[in-house]
Amino acid sequence: MTIVMTSRHRNLRRDLVIRGMGLLAVGVCILAIAFVAHHLAGKPIGAENGWDLSFTALGFVTGSFGSVAAAYGHHLFDRVEVASRWRQLPKGALIAQDDPPAGFRANDELGFADNTIARRYSSTALRSLKMGGRP
Repeated sequence: MTIVMTSRHRNLRRDLVIRGMGLLAVGVCILAIAFVAHHLAGKPIGAENGWDLSFTALGFVTGSFGSVAAAYGHHLFDRVEVASRWRQLPKGALIAQDDPPAGFRANDELGFADNTIARRYSSTALRSLKMGGRP
């Protein structure tokens, strides 16, 4: 019984900390946007400088993070089930085992002979040559 209460206490504390950080981030967002609005009030369009754009970006990022953190709390880090088509494939799943690595291939005698034969004969003739027949 004590373990459950301790676990609940830790989750509640974590939830309150994340939501508090979210509200603090929303406050930073409001301050940054208010600063930019006050600084640009009455100025013509195009009079903004890099600092104004930086404070606007800061307001956007902190507002986005803060609203999500305040809304979800510790549930922000919950595991969710992902559809099978979006799951990650294991390493090497798309490469066949016997395929050589992609790379530059020098023109050796066999490669040159293969290219010459491929240009001279049709695919049907090549199949019959591989099977030991005549073209």
